[in-house]
Amino acid sequence: MNKRTTILLPLIYRVIFSAAYASEVYTTKGGNSVFLNVDGSTIKFDDIVGMNGNSYRELTTINNKPSIYAGNDFNTYYTLKPRKNSIIIDCLYAELRNHDNGLLITNAVCGLNTILNSNYEDISYTYTDKWQAERSKVKTESLAHKNETLDFVVANIEDIEVHNFYKNIETWKNSIPRTYIKHQSKCHVIDSKTTFVVYEHEEIDIPRYLDIIKTADPMTIERLDSKALKQLADDVCPSPTTLRQSPRR
Repeated sequence: MNKRTTILLPLIYRVIFSAAYASEVYTTKGGNSVFLNVDGSTIKFDDIVGMNGNSYRELTTINNKPSIYAGNDFNTYYTLKPRKNSIIIDCLYAELRNHDNGLLITNAVCGLNTILNSNYEDISYTYTDKWQAERSKVKTESLAHKNETLDFVVANIEDIEVHNFYKNIETWKNSIPRTYIKHQSKCHVIDSKTTFVVYEHEEIDIPRYLDIIKTADPMTIERLDSKALKQLADDVCPSPTTLRQSPRR
């Protein structure tokens, strides 16, 4: 997922919540507030979108549901849910590079159940700091000094391995690894897609799902659990030579 291009929002950007009661969230052009309209009553949340220091934030959607994109040194998305007179952050998606070895990190955590306020971006650091420390353990000497391939497991979703593969130093520099899954002796290469390893807030050390971005604008995501991943992994496992080839489009 490349960094988003800053766009001008329409005069009013509205997204309808799918809930048991009529509700919508919207923002206005040039403003930094988000509004929640519930059954005719409007609630204002200040300093949610627009610029915040070096961070650019905008209201967007994921799977047609309201979300916030925030971009600064790395990209984050926050999915939103209505709750009475407040908005709840459910999931955090983060895309960043490791500060030690430059490897790409694309992880998510759901079940946050955190009330949206002006400091919502601080949530990300609790998780990104942990993910940074974990990814720092991967050694990149084969890429950096020998320009060889690098293949490592980014997560184990039950008995399914999720791999990242860098075919050379250029893919490392540009943060464009290929992703494939492996179950026993079978594999599946996920071509031309950004994937997120998804954790639950209550069990942050246990990967639960693999989310695959199907379309970028508007963003749609397909969530695969271990059962779906096992069904997907029905191909011969690729060799380094195969993975070096350009992905299918």
